[in-house]
Amino acid sequence: MINCLLFTDFEYETDFLYSFPDFTTPLTFFELLVERYHQLTPSGAPETYRIIRKRVLSVLKRWLKLCFCDFTDNNGVLLSRLQEFIRIIMDNPEGLDSTLLFFNAYVDNAIDNNGQMKTLQLDQDIAPPVPYLPINITSASLNLLDIHPEEVARQMTIVEYNLFRRIGPREWLNQSWTRPDKMQTAPGIMRMIYRFNKISRWLATEIVSAQTVNHRVVLVNRFIIIAQTCLELRNFNGVMEILSGLESTPVQR
Repeated sequence: MINCLLFTDFEYETDFLYSFPDFTTPLTFFELLVERYHQLTPSGAPETYRIIRKRVLSVLKRWLKLCFCDFTDNNGVLLSRLQEFIRIIMDNPEGLDSTLLFFNAYVDNAIDNNGQMKTLQLDQDIAPPVPYLPINITSASLNLLDIHPEEVARQMTIVEYNLFRRIGPREWLNQSWTRPDKMQTAPGIMRMIYRFNKISRWLATEIVSAQTVNHRVVLVNRFIIIAQTCLELRNFNGVMEILSGLESTPVQR
C-alpha cells in the first residue's frame, strides 16, 4: 500500500482501512505509518523518499475521510497524536512544502474546534418548511389523526436520519449485527433495527386497537399516505417500517 511507487490501488487501500482493526489497533497502525514516514533518509534516494512520504500522507488523508471515528475514540488520543505529527513535519518539510500545506489544510477543514468531524452544512438560504401544527397540540387527547400526515413523515425522517448518520462504516462488515456482541460491534445498526421494530409494532397496535372497521380503514389509509410522503422524502427506511406493520399478521387478520 505504501511501497508501491507506480500506482495506488485505492480499492485495496479502502478495504484495508475498513478491516485493519481485526488484527491491530488504530494507534499501532498510525505509529507504523509515522515510522514509515521517517524511515528513509534524504541522502538515499530523494525521489523515492518523497513518493513514500506523499503516499503516507495520502493514506492518512483517506483514513480521516473514511473512518474519522478512529481518531476521536478513547478521548481523542489518536487525533492529538495526528496533530502533533503534523506540527513536527510542518517544521521540517524537506521538499514537500506544497504537499504538507495541502494535507494540513485538509485536516484543518475536516476538524471543528471541538475536535470532531465537521458535518454537512445545510444551505442557510433555504428555509425549512412550515410545520403543520395540530390545533389541539397541547391536548391530552391528541392522537395520530390530529396530525397532518406530511408532518408525521417529516418527523420520522428527521429521527431516522440522525440514527442513520451515527452508524460507523465498520458496522456493515461481516454482518456484525448478527454476532453475540452486536451491541458493541454494531450499536448504530442495532439502534436502527430497534427503531424499525418499534414503529412497525406501534402501527400494528394502532390499527388493531381501533374499535370499528371504519376507524381501522381510516388509520390504514393514513399510514399509506405517510408511507407515500416518506418515499417522496427518500426515507426508504420509514416506508419499509410502515409496510412491515401493515403486512404483520395481526393487521392481516
